[in-house]
Amino acid sequence: MIEGFVLGIIQGLTEWLPISSKSLLILVKTRVFGEEATLTTIIREGLFLHAGTFLAALVYLRKDVLLIIQSAYNFKHTDSRGRALLVFLFFSTFVSGILGLGIYWGIGKIETKLVSAQLLTGIIGTLLIVTGLIQRNKNYFGKKTASGTSVADAVITGFAQGLAVIPGFSRSGFTLAALIFRGVGKEEALRISFLMSLPAVLGGNIILNTNVAAFTADSLIGLATAFVTGIASIHVLLKVAHRVNFSYFIIGFGLLTVLAAFI
Repeated sequence: MIEGFVLGIIQGLTEWLPISSKSLLILVKTRVFGEEATLTTIIREGLFLHAGTFLAALVYLRKDVLLIIQSAYNFKHTDSRGRALLVFLFFSTFVSGILGLGIYWGIGKIETKLVSAQLLTGIIGTLLIVTGLIQRNKNYFGKKTASGTSVADAVITGFAQGLAVIPGFSRSGFTLAALIFRGVGKEEALRISFLMSLPAVLGGNIILNTNVAAFTADSLIGLATAFVTGIASIHVLLKVAHRVNFSYFIIGFGLLTVLAAFI
C-alpha cells in the first residue's frame, strides 16, 4: 500500500511538469522498492497510474472536452476552436498511437528481465539529459491559437507524443516543445498538450491494460492518490510550468541519475 501511495503522489505531481513522470515511476519502482519486472510491464503499470491524472485533467479541462464532444456531434455548426481541436486531436492521436505502440512492442522484442536496475537507470538518466537539452532550446514567441493549427502541426506534435513512450522522454515536455516550435502560444500550448494526453491515456489503457490490469490494493491506492494529488495541484503546477524553464533541473537530475547507476 505504501508503494501505491508514493507512486500515486509522484504521478499526480509530475504529470503537469515538463519532466518525465514515467521515468521517476520506473526509478522509484526499481531503485527504491526493488521491483524486478520487464520494462514493458513497468510501462504498462505506469500507464494505469496515468488514469488517475487523466481523470484530474478531464475535470480541469471539462469545458474544452465538452466543446470537442459537441464538435464531434455537430461538426459543421460548432465554433472554429472546437472544430480545430477535434481535427488536431484526431490526427495527433492517430500518429502518436501508431508510433507509441510500435515503440512499446519494439521494446518488448528486445528487452530482458531487469536483473540489474543499474543499466536501466543509466539509460533513463541519459535520456533525461537529452530531454533537458531539448527544453532548453524552446522558443517562446509563438502566438498561434488552437483555431490556427494545421494537420501538419498535429502530425509533428503527435510524433513527439509517441516518442515519449521511451522512458526518460517527457510527454508534456516534448509536446509542449513541438507546439511552441510550430508557433503556438505558451498558455494555449499547455492546454492543447494536456488535451492530447486524454485520448492517449484512455486508448493506451484500453489496448494494453484491459485484459491484464490487476486491480490490487496497491494499484487502486495509486490510482486514487494520483487523482487526488493531480486535481489538487494541476492549476498551480501548470502556472509554474509555463513560467519556469525546467531544462536545468532536468539536466541536473539526469546527471544525478547517471551517477546513481554506478552506486
